[in-house]
Amino acid sequence: MENFQSRQMKLTKISTFGQWICVMSLILIIGYCAYIAVQPQEAAALFHNGVPGTYYPPSNSVIYLSEFVAVVPVAIFVATLLNARKMFGLIGSGQFLSLHCQNILRRLGFLALAGSITSIICHSLLVLLITSANPPGQKMLVVGIDSGQISSLIGALLLFTFSLLVKDAAAIADENKQFI
Repeated sequence: MENFQSRQMKLTKISTFGQWICVMSLILIIGYCAYIAVQPQEAAALFHNGVPGTYYPPSNSVIYLSEFVAVVPVAIFVATLLNARKMFGLIGSGQFLSLHCQNILRRLGFLALAGSITSIICHSLLVLLITSANPPGQKMLVVGIDSGQISSLIGALLLFTFSLLVKDAAAIADENKQFI
């Protein structure tokens, strides 16, 4: 049977690994967004490849607006990564029953929910924008929900549930301290 120190060492290793994944992901995302921002033709090509049936390139103003729309879910994901990094730090330091941890779990739930909803809306807007230069009858509207968005919704519900569980566990731990 594992002892407490062994479990804490595993938590520390996992949380350190999680923090590194968050930091590396942030660096890659911010770097790619900066690249797209200074290379609008790359963004246009990316949008063209992502939307089949785009025969006429949209204007530069539409490309810039499309970039802004595309950044909204990315910004939510960046906020999620920053909060996940904080959460891993709390777990690694053994503060997983703290009020701060509960708040971060709840915030991560809201971010997962917001990310799922905005990705559905932003994808539909992007398709409309990118096909806006097409002739009448060839503009497109695409509304869809994929497994990533459903997973994000389920993840949001799980995070809200874990937040409540941590709150209950913290209350039990405080009550136990009073008896000793």
